[in-house]
Amino acid sequence: MTDLDGAILAAGEGSRFRAAGWMTPKPLIPVAGIPLIEHTIRHFLGAGVASIALIVNEKSRDVAVWVQDRFPSVGRECLVRTTGSSFESFQALMARARGVRTLVSTVDAWCSDEDFARFVTVAGEYPPETTVLALTPLVSDERPLRARVDKIGRVIELGGESGNLVTAGI
Repeated sequence: MTDLDGAILAAGEGSRFRAAGWMTPKPLIPVAGIPLIEHTIRHFLGAGVASIALIVNEKSRDVAVWVQDRFPSVGRECLVRTTGSSFESFQALMARARGVRTLVSTVDAWCSDEDFARFVTVAGEYPPETTVLALTPLVSDERPLRARVDKIGRVIELGGESGNLVTAGI
């Protein structure tokens, strides 16, 4: 897909990691030896996204520096702002969107490179004005954002207590 920007939500406080003793900002916590933020950026690059905006909270300014040092050619903008929710972070990034399709991911949306690329390919088959949301039956969060879909896969309810799927962060 051409003309595709990226946006990464990484403004959370990482409170569960901090409670477990981690002092490293969540985006820099290594999984399989690689920081979460790097996994996410690699997903974007593998899907053909070369222009990425990022939001981090004020306590994680070093994440912005790390990204700029490690991936200087992909960082379109790094917004440093503490927000009240992922939705507020999403709104802040989308207010700066350039008017092209934008692929948005949380920093901890965990999937294989192949699954991520497949999601981007399938999402690109829809009209540009369509929002495509990755959903999964895997619930590994204490406060998942649940979704109910109709027979053809359209989201008919988002949030609340019902729904056998949850958002996957993409």
